[in-house]
Amino acid sequence: MTVNGAIEKLKAANATEIMLQVAAENVTALNLYKSCGFRETSVMDYFELE
Repeated sequence: MTVNGAIEKLKAANATEIMLQVAAENVTALNLYKSCGFRETSVMDYFELE
């Protein structure tokens, strides 16, 4: 299923909000989602102990 197909199914099911999470460095995914009408609402930092 395509991103647009998934969005249409959610809209048809009367979804009031569609959110997703993607790594900030994943430029390809960010551009895809932006082209589908998504906009950035927040950025989260992740920490790791090595």
